[in-house]
Amino acid sequence: MCTVTFIPKGKGDFFLTSNRDEAPHRAARGIQRRDGLLYPQDSGAGGTWIAASGRDKAAVLLNGAFDLHERMPPYRLSRGLMVLQYFDFAGAEQFISGFEFQGMEPFTLILWDQGALHELRWNDHRLHHKKLDPAKPHIWASATLYSAEYQEKRRQWFRDWLSPNHAPGQEDILHWHRTAGEGDPWNDVVMNRNNVVRTVSITGIAFTGEEILMRFEDLLDGHQQAETTKILIREGAKRVL
Repeated sequence: MCTVTFIPKGKGDFFLTSNRDEAPHRAARGIQRRDGLLYPQDSGAGGTWIAASGRDKAAVLLNGAFDLHERMPPYRLSRGLMVLQYFDFAGAEQFISGFEFQGMEPFTLILWDQGALHELRWNDHRLHHKKLDPAKPHIWASATLYSAEYQEKRRQWFRDWLSPNHAPGQEDILHWHRTAGEGDPWNDVVMNRNNVVRTVSITGIAFTGEEILMRFEDLLDGHQQAETTKILIREGAKRVL
C-alpha cells in the first residue's frame, strides 16, 4: 500500500489522505478512538496505516522504502504497530532517535509533529530522514506496488489536478483519491489487481482550526460506506504557524 497526499491549508492546518491498497481480508472496518487517537485498525496485526492525535500529531505509512524489496520474515514488529508506537514519543525527533528500527520490514513513514513534516524511509539497514516543507503539497506511492513510471504518473496526475485547484476542500481531495488515473485498474489511484490486492478504503484527515476530523470510506461490498469522527486538539496546545 498505498497512495498518500498532503495538502496544506495555511496556518498549520492541512489535509492528509491515504488510499489503502491491500488484500481484502486485511480491510479495516471503521474508525477506532482510543487514548486520544483516531485510526482505522488493521484486521491482521491490529495496527494501523494512518492515525491522528489530539496532541497535534499524525502519521501515515506506506510499504517499502525506495524500491521493491524481498520479504525476509520474521520481522521484529508489525509496521502498523510501529505507527501507533510513534504517539508514545514526545515528538518526531524523539521517535527517530529512540525507536529501534533494526528488524523492521522496509517502509516509508510520514510524520506530522506540531507544524513539522517528516519523511522517514527505512530500507532494512539504514534510516533516511528528510524534513519536508509543510507549506507545499506532497504525494507518495508505495514502492512495493508501483514502478518508478507509475509513481511519476501519480505525481503528474496530482500536479495536473492541483493546477486549477489552489484551495481544495476535503471533499475535493477525496474525489481525486476516488477517481484519478487513466482507466487502468491495475495502476489507477483506486486500483484492483484481480481482487488479490485492491484499494479497500480511503481515509482522510483534516486538521482544521482546533479540531481533527477523520473520514473513513470503506470501498468493499460494492458500495461506499463513510464514517466521520472528530477530536479536539488539546486545549492550550501550541500550534506552529
